[in-house]
Amino acid sequence: MEEIISYVFPPRNNHILSILFGLLAKEIIGVNMFQEILYHVLKSLYQFTGAALLIAFLSMFFLLHIEKEGFKKSVGYLFKKLKEEKIFRSYFEFLFVLSMILFRTVLCRNIWNNPLSNIVGNWGLYDGNGALYTENIENTLLFIPLLYLYIRIKRQREEECKILHSMLAALSFSLLIEMLQLFFKVGTFQLSDLFFNTFGGLIGALIDKGVYNLIKKHNGYKTRE
Repeated sequence: MEEIISYVFPPRNNHILSILFGLLAKEIIGVNMFQEILYHVLKSLYQFTGAALLIAFLSMFFLLHIEKEGFKKSVGYLFKKLKEEKIFRSYFEFLFVLSMILFRTVLCRNIWNNPLSNIVGNWGLYDGNGALYTENIENTLLFIPLLYLYIRIKRQREEECKILHSMLAALSFSLLIEMLQLFFKVGTFQLSDLFFNTFGGLIGALIDKGVYNLIKKHNGYKTRE
């Protein structure tokens, strides 16, 4: 093969051919346009790589169970566990909310050239251009059910679940997300995200506390009757 190429394109003509092909490529499409197309293609592929990898990895566990027990039996066992065990349903709900947060914050985010461009973040309802900014509300709302379900699981496992511990858990998880964004350059590291995520975790912990006290009080009345 190399002999054929050398015969068709003798070594003495390689430099001339490279110049001609370079001029032709620049004339037809333009170097800047080619770079822009390449950037957007690679960016779109990279953007969903994390999500695809996570789904593929988790799917392998299910496929291993199917291979061992069969599809019908595996699906039946999954729904049986969801129906009969409260803690299993709590795990499912927790993982659902956790997946939503990860897809929104890390796995399907655009690439940022400088993740430290806005460390303080935006604390209001409008950004610097005057456009409506709802990310703080979204962060708060997503962490409310996350921490509520986290505490519920701890209660079902008969583990201690103080509000302070729950806030630290929300802060730790939020910090982990921010560090992942910083490491993979998806999104920006912002102190406002840490605050509103932790604030949402606090609300979730307080809601759990209120619900738990109501149930406990209701069960106390039923016992007296």
